[in-house]
Amino acid sequence: MTGYTTYRIDWDGIAVLIRWTPDWHNQEIGHMEFISDDRVPIPVSETGYRSHFVFSEFIESNGGPAAYALQMLDFEADEAGWHEKECERRQLSLF
Repeated sequence: MTGYTTYRIDWDGIAVLIRWTPDWHNQEIGHMEFISDDRVPIPVSETGYRSHFVFSEFIESNGGPAAYALQMLDFEADEAGWHEKECERRQLSLF
């Protein structure tokens, strides 16, 4: 197993550390971790951490680890209604 390569990305104003290894346990599958600063919620995880297994070939054909991570965050945000939920979460309430 090779070591992990790290990438820092900014998604919608949230800093996210991406850790990636293309051959998890010498398989054709890679392992990616999403870790948001201060573990704030992100579209792929309410806890700010997600472990994700994906074929390495798929990552490369989608622009590499950082590009794939951004695409995944965008996709999950759209699917889960992230922006609406995030606005509600940030909205102050008097009650």
